[in-house]
Amino acid sequence: MYKYERVEQQFTNENIGEYTAYGIILENNILIEDVTSDKIFADKIIKKLNNFQVSPIHIKDVIENLIIQQYS
Repeated sequence: MYKYERVEQQFTNENIGEYTAYGIILENNILIEDVTSDKIFADKIIKKLNNFQVSPIHIKDVIENLIIQQYS
């Protein structure tokens, strides 16, 4: 069983300065950094990943599709 969790991260960008972003981690093994700066959206992604038990092979594709849906 896969258990995805949100991780809060701090980044610095030369154009926008410091910012907080949320990544997704799977069992302290696979980390996808800087997925979104929207904590609620990050939690929605994680809920879907956990509910559908998305295989680690497909994490990036699923996240990308959810981001496209969110901002289209």
